[in-house]
Amino acid sequence: MQWFFCSSYAYRDIYFGSRPKGHYYQYRGVRETHDFIPAITFLHGSMGNFKGYTWVWKRFADKHGFVVLAPTFGAGSWDDKDGVEAVELVKRVLKAREYYDSHPGSVFICTGGPTVGKVSEAKMMEKVLLSHGFSREDVMLEEKATSTRQNAELTAKLIAGMDFEKVVVVSKKSHLPAALSHFHSQPGMEKVEGIASDVTEEEIITQMEEYLKTHKSERVRMRLNLLRAGKHGID
Repeated sequence: MQWFFCSSYAYRDIYFGSRPKGHYYQYRGVRETHDFIPAITFLHGSMGNFKGYTWVWKRFADKHGFVVLAPTFGAGSWDDKDGVEAVELVKRVLKAREYYDSHPGSVFICTGGPTVGKVSEAKMMEKVLLSHGFSREDVMLEEKATSTRQNAELTAKLIAGMDFEKVVVVSKKSHLPAALSHFHSQPGMEKVEGIASDVTEEEIITQMEEYLKTHKSERVRMRLNLLRAGKHGID
């Protein structure tokens, strides 16, 4: 009965083309006793995940003290807009983490309320940061926003009166101008800067080159050569 309930998202997706979007599941290992919490972000395949995959990962998480983050989208349509956004959420956090390397002492502000499930986007992002060795003192959470406008409004209220040298918004390139417009409209946020979090072509090429140093794959090598030649969408 539990399996059917969790899998109902997939059946609704397949038969009716309708499902709740942007839901996440989380499982926290029982051995976790410190600020550094290693995390696994698990993206399921077709007809997979639902809440069931947190149960599958439970033994590993308990043994090693991991947090398992499992975003899920019905029958596994990761090319769906919302599926892409789940992947981009992690990418935004990693881009912010890169910024921290050159600006030590920065504070991460994770903003975003719950979507369909109980876990907020802000909390999901915090888990990724903690898995990279940051403490909870490095992170501030805003867990009520349901739109970019509210992200800006509630973040402005959260940091009102605090003395920050600079505030930087991390978002995907296509969304960054709109996000900055909302933030700039808030009192004290007129000079907020932006950083694009998209995966660049240079990063993709570098990742492929690193992969080929330890793996043999003619498919990856072919795609790498095509990218170097400026050809896209060919497989």
